[in-house]
Amino acid sequence: MAAVMFAACGSEGSIVPEDADIFNEEQDIEEKDGEMDGEMDGEIDTEPDTEPDTEPDTEDSGPDAETDVSEEEPDTEPDIEVEDDAPDEIEELLCEDGDTRVGTCSDNPDKVQDQECGSEEWVPVGECRCPEDNKFCNPVLNTGVLREWSDLSPRVTYIEGETFCESIGGKLPTVQELRTLIENCAQTEWGGTCNISSYSVQSCIGCEYMGTSGYYSVFKDTGNLWSSTSPQGSPTYVYFVFFTTARIAPYLKDSGKGYVRCLPK
Repeated sequence: MAAVMFAACGSEGSIVPEDADIFNEEQDIEEKDGEMDGEMDGEIDTEPDTEPDTEPDTEDSGPDAETDVSEEEPDTEPDIEVEDDAPDEIEELLCEDGDTRVGTCSDNPDKVQDQECGSEEWVPVGECRCPEDNKFCNPVLNTGVLREWSDLSPRVTYIEGETFCESIGGKLPTVQELRTLIENCAQTEWGGTCNISSYSVQSCIGCEYMGTSGYYSVFKDTGNLWSSTSPQGSPTYVYFVFFTTARIAPYLKDSGKGYVRCLPK
């Protein structure tokens, strides 16, 4: 009986090894499968390392993506250097002694003035004058009328005075227009007691002699100025205004010299 049981146990024991072999074979297969999976996983994991993605991501094509790209781009535009202009400005201000030019008048920006270089600086020379593009740059408001006068001419005859005015596009003033340039003399200034409306051969004495002070002139003129007005019946005469005394008197056209201030035609 005991022998039978041993035999049975032995047969059962022989079954166990067979099952164990089957189990071991299945385990070996699973391990091999695992190793193959591991190898495959390793190949998949290492592919990104061997071939890096160098192409930019083009999927984000919206405004944000464009903004990111523009922010990363370096600013290649050169900065404006103000200091570079400074030497040029300095060169314009400097000059060589003896150079001359026509510049803006320091006393009147509507006029120009000759300038000469001295000690590398521009120095005004001579009187201010009207520029070439505006020969009537001396405005005077009188009797409610704004008149624009030319500069004072050189000393000329009556005929030369007419020619001077015509050369700058102007005309000689009438004696009444010329009276608007008189001041400080109630007799002969515009609206004064001197009555030459009939333009007969007569004179208005004017006021006290003031020499060359220019006291009776709006422009501080001190010479005798020609008008275009002749006394009635005396075409060879025209009225003069003597600014040393503010006197108004007729004078022969063909005799002597004086000055003119022109008005636009």
